[in-house]
Amino acid sequence: MRNYSIDIIDGVAVVSFLEQPSLDDVRRAIDEVAEIGGHDLRLWDLSRSGVELTSAQLKEIADYSKIKFSAPSSVAIVAPKDLAFGLSRMYEIYREQPQIALKVFRTREEALAWLKG
Repeated sequence: MRNYSIDIIDGVAVVSFLEQPSLDDVRRAIDEVAEIGGHDLRLWDLSRSGVELTSAQLKEIADYSKIKFSAPSSVAIVAPKDLAFGLSRMYEIYREQPQIALKVFRTREEALAWLKG
């Protein structure tokens, strides 16, 4: 059973975690979104789940994402809880690539507005 849902909403691939994701959960979600393909707008929603991964795991996910998503794209992370927000900001630094715009938000509305703007 997977710990996330993936929906395509107005051209945005939205990944919502239902419970706190493990490293494997995040990898599986990355693989599935990459397999779907064709979505240069992605939103990762941690509103319901939060996240508690180590800095080494965050770096590992960032490196993995760089391999899976190298085309120009915009990525928003929704993390309303303080810990998830801080960890997502760390991920933002690890994930830095010239062709990828990535930003962390507290609300889904702000994230979608940024992605669509």
